[in-house]
Amino acid sequence: MNTIKKAVASILLIGIVGCANRPFIPAPTWLIFTVRDMYVGRPLQDIVAKYGAPDAQQDFQGEKIHIWHANTTWGITEVQSFHCKMNVYVRPDGIIRTIDFVGQMGACKEFNP
Repeated sequence: MNTIKKAVASILLIGIVGCANRPFIPAPTWLIFTVRDMYVGRPLQDIVAKYGAPDAQQDFQGEKIHIWHANTTWGITEVQSFHCKMNVYVRPDGIIRTIDFVGQMGACKEFNP
């Protein structure tokens, strides 16, 4: 009986340590709504001040899309790569109209406010 208790305790400890070492990965809706609420309706310069210059930009229906990329790897026994793209749609007057994210939340965490 003692051996079983030790085995269960070891398994629980491994699980707790594994969770403690895992980086915070926000729920997709939390990240999307939090970043949108912070920046939509504000000048592009505000988001640039937080995340730095965009990695790319393109024209889209009279607006500019400013694009940031995030890549990260994580893993203990098996390393995985995660990729995310944040698209910031900016009106001609320089004000952010909307923001969306494409990719895996493991990398999108880089855009936590």
